[in-house]
Parts: sequence; structure tokens; C-alpha cells
Amino acid sequence: MTDRHRELKSWDVGSHKPWDLKEESRINNPDLVGNFGRNTFSYNAELTMMDYLYWRENEAAIAHG
Repeated sequence: MTDRHRELKSWDVGSHKPWDLKEESRINNPDLVGNFGRNTFSYNAELTMMDYLYWRENEAAIAHG
């Protein structure tokens, strides 16, 4: 049996390894996900929601005095 036949047989009997599209995409596209979600200077997770909340509350007062 070839590797392809073994793979198909494992899918038929249910003993296959679960396939994760997100993980496969991350492995195959390292240049797209290299620093995604990370601050390039500190390498900490970005807190974009905190920035959004700050500017939502304060932008009008800062812009209009």
C-alpha cells in the first residue's frame, strides 16, 4: 500500500489525525503571521481595544476643547 492509500484507509476507519486549517495555514505562511498581533518594539500582545476605548471617550474633548 502506498502512503496515500494508508491515509485514505485511516480516514475510513476514523484513526486519522485531526486536521486544523488554521494551524496548517500558519505553518505554510510564516511571512503573513510573523508579527501579527504583536507590538514590534516590545513583542507584547497589542491591546487595540484599550486604545479604542480611550479614544472613544476622549477624542471629542481633545478635538473640540
